[in-house]
Amino acid sequence: MDGNTRLCTATAAKSMRDSFGCDGQPGSYTDIDTTDCVFLATTCLLRRRSSGRAIPDRLACPKPPKVVVIGPRRPVLNGLLHLLFEAGDVDEEYIARHTVGIDALHEVTRKYDPKTVEGISDLPEAKLREAAKVWLKPV
Repeated sequence: MDGNTRLCTATAAKSMRDSFGCDGQPGSYTDIDTTDCVFLATTCLLRRRSSGRAIPDRLACPKPPKVVVIGPRRPVLNGLLHLLFEAGDVDEEYIARHTVGIDALHEVTRKYDPKTVEGISDLPEAKLREAAKVWLKPV
């Protein structure tokens, strides 16, 4: 029996389908060539295979993207969402058509203002705000 396929890959594919509507990459590797901003959430760039190699190559270009790396700390991601919702930079109509549970997400992230996130995660409030600004307006 192939435990990897049955226990790992199958559940990953199911999760991707539930989250993104497909069981493959939610984006294209060629997106890295044209993006203004790369957000790496809960990942280690050095452990990624093809995408992990493409980003350092892109950083060597004349106009490299802004890179924001967020470790696997839920408070930081909730804090980012808090700031995005607060800024009103969320297409609520699109979200209503393509997701479920947005009201519950608003309720959770409302509790994660930057000061609270700093107290939980030791990430300075200014750094969280800077990451949100990059997300909102990539340079």
